[in-house]
Amino acid sequence: MPFYTQERRTKEITGDRNIRSINLGVEMFRFESENDWTNSAQEKFSQAKQIPDTSNNGIEMVLLDKRGRVCTRGLHFMRAIEENTYPIIAYRL
Repeated sequence: MPFYTQERRTKEITGDRNIRSINLGVEMFRFESENDWTNSAQEKFSQAKQIPDTSNNGIEMVLLDKRGRVCTRGLHFMRAIEENTYPIIAYRL
């Protein structure tokens, strides 16, 4: 799979308490499993920062698990293991 694909979509996402619809940009990268997250997170986030951003505000992205829940910290990645909700996909906003 290419590092970043050309596709736009809208998805309902679930945070800890709220459900919202957002427009997702292209897929930046994904974590297929806990091992993938552990072994490649630093490299994938580093590569994502090198993609040109025309807004000059840095790359904004959201990471979603298979259920559409936002993953922002280790606890969320651990929940994905317990609930079998990998892959976790990073989308550009």
